[in-house]
Amino acid sequence: MLQFLAAVTVSPTRIWEISYLSLAFYLLLFPPMAYPQSYAVALGGALLLLLFRPLPSESSQILGRAGCVFLILLPISAFWSLLPGISLQSAGFIFLGTLLYLMGRSGDPAGQGRMEVGGLLLATLAAILALRQWFFGFGETQELLPQLSGMDYRVVEKAVYYHRASGPLVTPGALAALMLLFIPLSFTLSVVGRGSKRWFFGAMTLLFFLALLATQSVGAFVALILAGLAVLAYRKSRAGIISVLAVGWVAVAGVIGIRGFQHWDVSSFSGRIGLWEHAFQLFLKHPFWGSGLGTFGEDYQQAGYPLDSGASKYAHNLLLQLLVETGLVGTLLFLAALFGIVRRFKVPSRWEGWGAMTGVLAFLLFSLADLPFQMPELLWMFCLLAARLELKPEKSLSLPILPAVWVEWGMLGILLVSGFWPPFRPWNMALVACALWAVAAFFQQKLESLPLWIFAGGVFVALRAFFSPSALGAVWFFEITGLILAFGLLLKGLPNPQRFFKWFCGLGLVWALQVWRFSFQSPDIKDWHIFPNPKQVGLFLLALVFLQISTPLDWKTLLPGLAKGMKGLGKFFLFLYSAATMVCLKAFGAMVGLAAGTVALTPKRQRSGTVITAYFFIALVLAVRAAVFSSLDKSPTQWDRLLIWKAALQVWGREPLEGVGPGAFAGLFDQVKSPRSSGVSRYLMDAEYTHNEFLELLTAFGLVGLVWTFFLVKRLWPSKELGRKAALTALGTASFFDFCFHTPLITLQGAGLLALPANTKSKPCGTAAFLALGLGLGLFGSAAFGPALKAQSEELQQANRLPQALRRLEAAEKLNAWDAGYAVTKANYLEELYRTTQDPSWKKLSDEAYDRSLELESTDGQRRLDKAERLMRRLSPKSPPEDFLGAEEALDQAEQAMPFNAFVRSDEGALYAAVGQIDKAAACFQKAVELEPNYAQAWYRLGVLLSASRHPMEAQEAFRKALEVYERWKDEERIGDVEKKLVSLPPLVVESLEKAGTS
Repeated sequence: MLQFLAAVTVSPTRIWEISYLSLAFYLLLFPPMAYPQSYAVALGGALLLLLFRPLPSESSQILGRAGCVFLILLPISAFWSLLPGISLQSAGFIFLGTLLYLMGRSGDPAGQGRMEVGGLLLATLAAILALRQWFFGFGETQELLPQLSGMDYRVVEKAVYYHRASGPLVTPGALAALMLLFIPLSFTLSVVGRGSKRWFFGAMTLLFFLALLATQSVGAFVALILAGLAVLAYRKSRAGIISVLAVGWVAVAGVIGIRGFQHWDVSSFSGRIGLWEHAFQLFLKHPFWGSGLGTFGEDYQQAGYPLDSGASKYAHNLLLQLLVETGLVGTLLFLAALFGIVRRFKVPSRWEGWGAMTGVLAFLLFSLADLPFQMPELLWMFCLLAARLELKPEKSLSLPILPAVWVEWGMLGILLVSGFWPPFRPWNMALVACALWAVAAFFQQKLESLPLWIFAGGVFVALRAFFSPSALGAVWFFEITGLILAFGLLLKGLPNPQRFFKWFCGLGLVWALQVWRFSFQSPDIKDWHIFPNPKQVGLFLLALVFLQISTPLDWKTLLPGLAKGMKGLGKFFLFLYSAATMVCLKAFGAMVGLAAGTVALTPKRQRSGTVITAYFFIALVLAVRAAVFSSLDKSPTQWDRLLIWKAALQVWGREPLEGVGPGAFAGLFDQVKSPRSSGVSRYLMDAEYTHNEFLELLTAFGLVGLVWTFFLVKRLWPSKELGRKAALTALGTASFFDFCFHTPLITLQGAGLLALPANTKSKPCGTAAFLALGLGLGLFGSAAFGPALKAQSEELQQANRLPQALRRLEAAEKLNAWDAGYAVTKANYLEELYRTTQDPSWKKLSDEAYDRSLELESTDGQRRLDKAERLMRRLSPKSPPEDFLGAEEALDQAEQAMPFNAFVRSDEGALYAAVGQIDKAAACFQKAVELEPNYAQAWYRLGVLLSASRHPMEAQEAFRKALEVYERWKDEERIGDVEKKLVSLPPLVVESLEKAGTS
């Protein structure tokens, strides 16, 4: 059985098709307008597809000159955009559609047929869900109304009132657009099919038509009629034209009759006319270059136009939207590109092509009255059918191809710069990710056929990460994995990957110089702003040391060998320089790795002595560290590795087979951690990582992921190159003591050591690099604007421009939808609005935003405590009982997430004291000081309650403890902010305790 699994492979073509349809399925069920996280899924998914299917060599000729210039303009428009990040993200989706079309058309007819059938099945699912909603589901939808507000409330209310189905999509118009795409194709297949296929596709066509009726979209029917008439007129089918006119206009009249002419006129026809008039006025404000792609909504609201139509974000007309956002320049380029496509269009040679062409044309016509192209899930399906259509290449057109050596040096420069920026800031991540993906696409390499066990394991790991309770953990995993895969393809395409990789490892020497410069400026490593973590520079140097060695290290001939020439002497000094840097950094993991790599280089006959020496060296370092450094550093960042590793095993024990998901350990650690024996606190020690990559993998992906990774590494492990084996041994050993592979640069180094390919020939493609760069800017570059948008929001708040401030936060949240921190920032702003106005609608929006952050990080107990404190701040003597119960419930949830957190118990005590439940409050404060004996505020509050309940002796003792803790730690500098909160007391409280003579 194992041999069979090892022999069976999955081709890149099959993986591409499966991935494409899987992503389409996800986007249909979780449309981005309702689930902003799906924006990143769509863009990241397209980058994933690049790994398995290169672009055709004539891609630039297919796009045409006007098309290429139009695409170049889109990301550049971010420089004058009202919202640069939104413009980059919006441009990314146009690059996405272009990439999907070019990749899709490179498939063979059989593959295109499989993809179309897959698309039809997905559309069938959407139609079934829509009809279910039409017949049975509006009662369930109506129950959601009390939970909604603002624009969402109006959209859902209208859909319920007028009985317009939307299925799994956001709006009835979105469902109508999906049906428009597939009705002509299914109808064509039913006409040309035979036997059961004829009946199958005929039933599918009827189902799609009923779903289209359920949307009650007049514009969709008109678009379908016009597209059908255009195609039939080209084919000179008089009978078909008459049939379409008869059936189509009856359907249009019926839909208008069902909706009511007045409703259709007000909400659709007249509403669209008014919106288009406003859009034209916006165009006149900036006629040449526009306001920036994706900024129609911001421009509309800045102009002060009415929002009651529900159409403030989009123009509901593709050309008008382009006029507003890209001006005359962008719109004319788009029209020129469209004209070039029409001019070069080839009439389909197969019946399926005619069906796909009619659906695509209907979709395009519908975009003049709605917004299908603004919905990535529909764009995904549009490209699936558009790939069937053929275009004649535009002659004598190709994007410039840079020499490979320029690409190498440019990539090395980007990697060098990235190492100086701490701690991998958003722009740094965007720079590295965009460069890696663009260069990987440039060389047009793809992953080869994968053994079935590797493919199945990869699917398991991806699904486990995607459904992790930590959204940031999932994002980190997919970002790192994507960088590894892109780096592998980059190396595969380079003319001399070994040379490039050695230069890459040599970058550590430059970063080490910066380490030494910092060491002379400040003795505290926490002040050294380099790399994600300065100590990891030492880890990065490990590979460079061992890659220089190609023969076993014979200690007997070491010194004579050094005398033979400068080459050997240079290696020796390189070894000393790296080791000295590790000592300067106090990078224990790197020192252990250096010892382990040296052992791996030693011949077997000398290995026992080397191992003893290495163990002695490690024990000496541990002893010095334990005797000296741990006694000097009382900071909470002085981790107790053994306690963390013990907690990691306990977390793994919860889900031993599949793991708890990447990033979840940080939250679950609070539920299993043991008390510390040193420092200010006992339980306030926190750990974001396990500080052991083996345990990190085990907790995140369980035994299944660990075993799969073990066999994968074994398969890739170099069998002959001694230096690579030693470097991998060193890095692997160091990873048992540090979180090496959480740093992208070290992860890339490890991937290169495992899978450094031989020289291969490649045919570079500038179009592929350009499209990958556009996708990267849409995914990574747009997200990097999040901090700037938060800063702008703060400035606007200070200027009392509150609506604009809120829109900046909404934009930041959209660009970073997987980051709970942005949802919290928005929730805090809405909370301030509620406190100022006491308007319950702000309160509801604030709670929704904060609950969204809890959904993203469901194991984060600190966020649950913050929620409870938010609810407590709202309480007043006039608050209704349900508000008290809500705060109590939130504290209970925080206690379940952090059972050893003294701050939770203190807040519980404060809540019970506020409502007069003195005994419960005293018990909570007593539990708080049992957990954290150095909790001065809890001692004081306990004393106040004991005094009020007439226990003077116990109260006096509590006051004495509070003052004693404060006096002991008040001047301590090497403790963190959390521990300072633990030991501090307000000045008035200290003064009163001292006056009372507490001793």
